[in-house]
Amino acid sequence: QMTTPHPDHPGQPSKFPAVTKPLHPHASHLLKLAKPDKAIFDAFNHATGLDPHQTLFFDDLADNVAGAAAAGWDAVQIAHTADPASQVRLHLRLRGIDL
Repeated sequence: QMTTPHPDHPGQPSKFPAVTKPLHPHASHLLKLAKPDKAIFDAFNHATGLDPHQTLFFDDLADNVAGAAAAGWDAVQIAHTADPASQVRLHLRLRGIDL
């Protein structure tokens, strides 16, 4: 999980059980980098040892998706105005991951 803290979302991850205990929690302010810079995605992979080509990334901003894709991630843009959870589930199913 890589997140950018936002004043409108304090405590929000607690509403989402899947992100309450991430294996690799990283926040942009701790990495001293920010999306969409490719460097933040590279730093995340370096810190976690994860293969960028096996890393799936969802974001509603095209620039962030482009930054992740430039780092070799499987990056998907979702619409925040639609149902994000349904979009994520669809893209997971398309990749053979059924929840």
